This record gives sequence, C-alpha cells and structure tokens, in this order.
Amino acid sequence: MGINTFAIKDEYSEGLGFAISETTIRGVLPELSAGVGFAGPQKVPPRRRYPTPPMHLPTPTESRVEARPRTSTLSRDAYAGRVPRPTSAPTRIHTSTPKPTPTPTSLPTPTPELLRMTTVTVSDGWVCGLLPDGTPICWGPDRGSGTLSPPLGETFVSISSGQTHVAALRADGTVAFWGRDHNKEPWPEGERFKAISSGAAHTCGIRVDDSVICRGWNEHGQAAAPENREFAAVSSGYSHTCAIRMDGTPVCWGRHDNVGPPTPPAGETFIAITSGGRHTCGLRADGTPVCWGDDSNGKTTPPEGVNFAEISAGSRHTCGVRLDGSVVCWGEEPNRWGETNPPGGVFVSVSSGEQTTCGLREGNRVVCWGSNDLLALSPPTAK
Repeated sequence: MGINTFAIKDEYSEGLGFAISETTIRGVLPELSAGVGFAGPQKVPPRRRYPTPPMHLPTPTESRVEARPRTSTLSRDAYAGRVPRPTSAPTRIHTSTPKPTPTPTSLPTPTPELLRMTTVTVSDGWVCGLLPDGTPICWGPDRGSGTLSPPLGETFVSISSGQTHVAALRADGTVAFWGRDHNKEPWPEGERFKAISSGAAHTCGIRVDDSVICRGWNEHGQAAAPENREFAAVSSGYSHTCAIRMDGTPVCWGRHDNVGPPTPPAGETFIAITSGGRHTCGLRADGTPVCWGDDSNGKTTPPEGVNFAEISAGSRHTCGVRLDGSVVCWGEEPNRWGETNPPGGVFVSVSSGEQTTCGLREGNRVVCWGSNDLLALSPPTAK
C-alpha cells in the first residue's frame, strides 16, 4: 500500500488528531467542533505519487540565515508524530564603537579690568587717585588715620596726599581734607585756589591771585610761606616747601630735615619742581633735572644726558617720565623694596612715595611697584 503525503496548515495542527491508515484521516477540525464534524470515516482518494527529488544540502559557503520565519509543512518524515515549529529569526546584536568622552575644557579666568584714573598720588605706602568723573578712591594701609575714607558724593579736579592726610581741590577752587587734621590754623573757608600740595603734615596752596598760603605742622618753618609773592607752582616735602616764581626761579622755605636749609642752586630756572623727604628736584625747560639736598642714597644724582617730561621726588628716591614715555628712577640704595625698579612700557605720569611708586600708563591705567604693604600695589578693579 502506498503512502501519501498531505500538507496540513499550522493553525490546525493543535486541534487535529490524525492517524494514517491507508488514505483515511480521522478527526474533527477545531472550528467544526460545535457540532459539525466528519460523518464517519471519509475516504480520501489517493493522490498521484511523484518521485521524491533528491535532497540538496547547502555547502558551507551557501549557508545563510533567513531573516523571516518560513511556513512549516509536514514532510515525509513527519508522519512519525513530529510537527516542526516555525523557525524564529536569529537575534541581531547591534554593536557600535563607543564615542570618546570629551575632555572638559576649562575656560581661562578673565583678568579683572583696572579702574581708569586721571591722577594718582602716593604717600607713606598708601595711594589715592581720581576717577574720570572726579570721584576720589584710595587704597593701601590706612594706619588708623582715615586717609582711605574720602568724602562720599564729592568730586575733585586734583588731589595731593601727605603722610597721614589728603587734600583735594574741587572744580570751584575750594579745598576738602580727610585723614588727620594737622592744621594749627583753620584753612581759609570758601577761599579759591588754583593748585594745592600736601607735605608730611602740612599743606600749601596757590590762590587765584597766585599768592601762596600754607597750614599745618610748622616746626621747621615749612608752613611759613613768603608773603606778597606770586608763584606758578608749589610743592610740599617732609619738612620743607619749594615753589617757582613766575620767572621760573625757585624759592624754598623750611628745612631738609636735619640736613639744613633747602637752598636751591643759584642761577637756575625751572618749569616744574618737586619736594621729597630731604631733597628737592627741579626740571629745566630742556627736560634735564637738577636735584639738591640729602644725597645719602643717591636721590639727588639723576642720570646724565636724560631728558624728562615730568619728575617726582619721594621719601628717599626720585622717578621721572622720559620724553619717550619710559620711567627712570634713582636713589634708595640699596633698592630693598623695588621702588626704583619701574616696569617697562609707556607712562604719562609718575608719583613717588615712601617705599612705593605708581604711574599712569596710556589709557589711564595705574601701575605700582615697590613695597606691597597691605596691597598698596593692587589698584582697584572694575566691578
């Protein structure tokens, strides 16, 4: 008896029991189980047999995995009761090359911008300046004198610092003071001035009529200005004062401390004058400096053959701005604080103090060098 092969769909394979006896199929289909079934054995006509084609197994190079499941069929060897299940597609594992973790880049710390100033004045380690709108600002060691506390809401056109006090000139010509009061006599109330200069503990000013008056400590006669004289400039030192008459000749009063009278050299005329601790320097019209007084630290020996646009005498040293804008300093030997070691670059003005020197660069930026007592070398920055 021949064996016929039948194809049975997968959806019937679970509810259909079958037995192969000749060509008879017995059973009930699941969807016909509600009362409809085969009425007894059903004869299925034998199907025509075809020669079985030889099975072809793929070579290793032909092996491939199908991505889709194929419909299961009952083959010749399925009659033994094994029903093949659909073959599921292989799981693909997607791998990717990990991206490198970016290294965080640290941003550079911005450099704080220094405040712009139009004037700077240095005294006993502390510094004051005027902002472009005339507002005063001071920094460095206070030493309990109140020099770092200018009046609020005030603006000025010029400023001059003494050892423990500050004098500033308003636009209307009146004078304001802060710090210690060294005035033995009251400063003329409401009187107008063209210029002011503070010494260690005294202050002098040029009135609008070009006469000079001084107030403050007068132990050596430094506050006893000559009367009925006209002056073009005045500069107060530690215990002396010097001024320039309208014809350029220098006049001095007081003492160079224990050195002697601050007598200027005869026959000289100057366009500017500056008084220090125990020495004084004048600037000729051609820019060459002349200094006199105590030369114990070389402070009255300026460099030869150098022309200056401006000079400033400190306690034991002097600095000047050359015609090319560079700064040159002399005195204070040995130079233990560095106040005579200016930085390079172009400056428009300079101010020498006790152990500190400050200058204004182009663009009105303040640069200081020397002793950094209580951050005297650190000008305020813009907030």
